[in-house]
Amino acid sequence: MCEKVMIRWDEEYSCYDVEINDPDATVAEFEEACQDLFSGAVAYRRYSESCLGCCICCSERIPVTRIDLLRVYELFHKNDEWDERDFRKWAEGISEIKRIGGCVDVTLGVDECSICRFWVREKGICSIYQARPFACRSYLCAPMSRRFEELRSQIINMGQDDLVPQLCEDVDEIYQNKNAFAKVNSYGDIMIKDICSKRLWRQLTDHRKD
Repeated sequence: MCEKVMIRWDEEYSCYDVEINDPDATVAEFEEACQDLFSGAVAYRRYSESCLGCCICCSERIPVTRIDLLRVYELFHKNDEWDERDFRKWAEGISEIKRIGGCVDVTLGVDECSICRFWVREKGICSIYQARPFACRSYLCAPMSRRFEELRSQIINMGQDDLVPQLCEDVDEIYQNKNAFAKVNSYGDIMIKDICSKRLWRQLTDHRKD
C-alpha cells in the first residue's frame, strides 16, 4: 500500500478524498493508491460491485498523455525496435484529436457505439487493462472530493499540454512551453508538487501541520 498518497472515504461529505503525506510523492504513487483502493472488496462503488462487464467509464472521454500512449505502445510492440516516427503515426491512429478554438484535445478513439476502442464487448473487459491510461487508473466509480478531481485534472491537462505539439504541428504557443512531462517517460519520474497549483498543493498537504 502506498503511504505517500492517502485516499480515504470522507463520511461527512460521502466521497473519496486524497491527501499527500510526502513532498516527494509521485504521480505513479497516486495511481497506485487509486488501484490499491479499488482492488479491495470494501471500496464504495457507484454503479456496480465489480468492473467486470461494466463499461460506463469506458464510454466517457478518455484523455491521454504521451506517457499513456507509450505504455499502450509498449504493450503491443514489446519486441520491436523503437522508432519515434512509427510511434507518432501509431498514436495518431488510435487517438482522436479535436480542435476547439485554440485548444486541442487528445483522447482514445471510440467504436461505433462511442465506447473506447479497447473495450472488448464479448468478454466485458478492457484489452489494455495492464497499460490503461492515467485517466482510467485514477477514476473511481464513486463520488470524489473537489480536490481529488482537481488533482486528476491538473495532471491530465499538463500531460495533454506536453503531448499536443508532438501530434499537431500548428498549435498555439501555450503548448510550446515545457512542463514536468517534458522528456519523461514514466509517471514515477513526475512529482505531484511539480504538477499542482500552489493553492491545490496547500489543500493536499495542510494536514501534515496538525
